[in-house]
Amino acid sequence: MADCLIDAGGAFDCTALTQGGIKPKLLLYNWDEWITNTLVVDVDGTITGITNASGVQAFDFSVGDSGNLIPTCVLRAVDGGQDGYDHQIDTKLYDLTNDSRTNASKMRFAKVVAIYQKVDGTGRVYGADQGMRLSDWQENDSDAALGNILQFILKTPDNDSPEKEVPVTIDAGDAASTTTLIDGLTTPGA
Repeated sequence: MADCLIDAGGAFDCTALTQGGIKPKLLLYNWDEWITNTLVVDVDGTITGITNASGVQAFDFSVGDSGNLIPTCVLRAVDGGQDGYDHQIDTKLYDLTNDSRTNASKMRFAKVVAIYQKVDGTGRVYGADQGMRLSDWQENDSDAALGNILQFILKTPDNDSPEKEVPVTIDAGDAASTTTLIDGLTTPGA
């Protein structure tokens, strides 16, 4: 248990504030395909590179603005002393073509991995270890101001083991390099 002891505190630096928030873009991978990708991970667990496997790509789901994308991670204790984290993404889509609705609906059967980018330039990966499934679906075809809306929640399934870690950070060294990395994930691997 000695390796579980905390070894650093946290400090608030009011002279070097970072801007919070996330960018209005959600990338989703099929979990079965995500696990075939090659990841470059540094010693602290940060992903510094991702190479899509042959034919594998992330799919861009348009969320309108960052207020329509709410990621959360909570601790889940499991019987027998095992614990982990439930990763969850709550989002609203505004593209309600039949193809987009059908693809969103497929997530109740197939697991996905979600990636978004924060305003500070870093990214986050949710569901990398176990994957997430559709856990809630609400469709509103009558919103006059915004048009048709599909709100759904992706979550680590309750009947699966929880994720082992908190969401993983993507940082390719600086904001521009990380943006290039994340934007390139929608291109199928060679």
